[in-house]
Amino acid sequence: MHVGTTNMFVRKRTARLFFLLAAGFFFLLIRVGYIQFVQGKELQQRALDNRLKEVPVEAKRGAILDRNNNDLAVSVSADSVGAFPPQIKNSGKAQEIARQLSQVLDMDEKEVYSKITQDVSHVWVKRKIQDFEKGKKLRELNLTGIEIIEESQRFYPNNELACHILGFAGIDNQGLEGIETVYDEMLSGIPGKILIEFDAAGRELPQAVHRYIPPQDGNTIVLTIDETIQYVIERELDQLMNGTSKPKNATIIV
Repeated sequence: MHVGTTNMFVRKRTARLFFLLAAGFFFLLIRVGYIQFVQGKELQQRALDNRLKEVPVEAKRGAILDRNNNDLAVSVSADSVGAFPPQIKNSGKAQEIARQLSQVLDMDEKEVYSKITQDVSHVWVKRKIQDFEKGKKLRELNLTGIEIIEESQRFYPNNELACHILGFAGIDNQGLEGIETVYDEMLSGIPGKILIEFDAAGRELPQAVHRYIPPQDGNTIVLTIDETIQYVIERELDQLMNGTSKPKNATIIV
């Protein structure tokens, strides 16, 4: 009787353990299925976001022309220097990279080092360099984690001609005054980007496919202004305002 009771007790414990294991296995199957089929796309996108870094590519701002298609405002190419801090840190050459960058860009070495070692995936070191030779020199140096990216910069061929009408654009190619602001959406275009793949340590994968999504340039706007007439008007106004009569204000309508 004692032996039978013991055997019954063992069988009950075994059965209970079996059901617990079966329940645990069933729960794991449900959990795996939920992750795979319900959360699969979201988790895959998160992994992709962690692995891919984006480098923004500015759209070329549309031109502003006079009635005869003469340029009043155009966009010209300018080199900008961007850095990928994870790559730079992993290279172990952050100090040397900062030194070389500071020499080429005429920047303080400590400031450059602080920028390129930030805890971010991408940072601008210096944007829209005026000297083309500096961008060329940095390309030749081919520094780890440093990218030279072509951006566009606003240029007004006639300097201050019709400046009170045209306005101006900022460093991010956004309209800040005048026509540049009123028609900013039309002139701005749609930015593009470069997707660069990195490994878990933040190193750029040499064999990875870098996807380039090109920007869509902005639209050109043609005004009713005549460049020559506008020049004559502004010249006459300048002479009038600085003449002997010294008027408080003056207006010329053509």
